[in-house]
Amino acid sequence: MSIVDINRDHFHGQKRLTGEEDLDLAALLQCLQQQISAGTQDNLVTLQADDVLTPGQPVYATTVATWGRAQGNAEPQAVCSGIVKIGAAVGFAATVQVVGPITFPAATWELITGEPGGLTPGSAYWLDPSSPAMLTKNYPTTGYQTQVGVAKTNETFTIKLWEPIRL
Repeated sequence: MSIVDINRDHFHGQKRLTGEEDLDLAALLQCLQQQISAGTQDNLVTLQADDVLTPGQPVYATTVATWGRAQGNAEPQAVCSGIVKIGAAVGFAATVQVVGPITFPAATWELITGEPGGLTPGSAYWLDPSSPAMLTKNYPTTGYQTQVGVAKTNETFTIKLWEPIRL
């Protein structure tokens, strides 16, 4: 299984990214989604972690091409890029799934949602506006509403990212 590695030294379309440019996150996500839809790349992206990241956590792509812990309280943290598949310590490569079903034991999801028993099948989940790297099935009423996906079972989550809506 191949993994897309993206950093400032790699090509993005026809444009070479340098340390002096800002990474266009919307273009990055659009490019990845097009590659995935076309079947040319797996739905995994690897970038350096700027926080300790563990499996199941929602993350966003920072302007310095690293993964940060997503949170529904402010931009850019409210622009969720995916769910951590393979975690990492700060400064090391973390792998994130950007679309489709992802499965972890119920105990992993308990840590991400704060709910016993894992995910609630059929429930939509949003970025938690109160806690970084957490998901909630409670509709946010402050900060940003960023739907990340829907639980298929108590262990399987289908990632379907939505644009954040400022509340």
